[in-house]
Amino acid sequence: MLRDGGTQTLHEILVSAAARLIALHGTVGLTVRGIATEAGVAQGVLYNHFDDREEVVALALHSYVQSVMHDVELPVAGSGTVEGNLRIYLEFGLTTLARILPAFGGVIGQPKIMARFVDHFSAHLSGGVPELFGNYLRAEQKLGRIAADVDVDATAVLIVGACHSEALPGLFRGQPDPYPIIRPEFVDGLARTIMNGIAPR
Repeated sequence: MLRDGGTQTLHEILVSAAARLIALHGTVGLTVRGIATEAGVAQGVLYNHFDDREEVVALALHSYVQSVMHDVELPVAGSGTVEGNLRIYLEFGLTTLARILPAFGGVIGQPKIMARFVDHFSAHLSGGVPELFGNYLRAEQKLGRIAADVDVDATAVLIVGACHSEALPGLFRGQPDPYPIIRPEFVDGLARTIMNGIAPR
């Protein structure tokens, strides 16, 4: 019997099954047989709906990343304080990357999957975390809560780069961590450093 049938198409059921496996175990050892078993279908069914294993894995990665990125409600510009909001955004960035990066451990050396993921991600999720941060900073800048001469896109890239450096070790574990450890001193120090650079003159 198909799992999670409902109104989902078989194509969607298979992608969802693969995304669940990625959430639990990452992409290391992810097989067509495992995806079919998780979905409750025969192994050959996948090839009736996808060109190959690479396609379903790329789509499942996108589904997993999208679900992680939409797990948290972030503050809007003008609410609270900029520094307090930055802490929330930083915690979101760290948590998101700590959960996402290890999921790619099994596909880093598989360019077909990576290329298909990037294509699908670009078409359906815009610029991801850097764009999300940039949009927030840009909105605060319009309100005068960030200096007018600050390059918000460069600031967003710097923030995401710092989060990457903190979360990157998780990539080598090869398994997503739904409850990553976030160091408060890292978040506080980075938020203070950013504010020293972008506070209104």
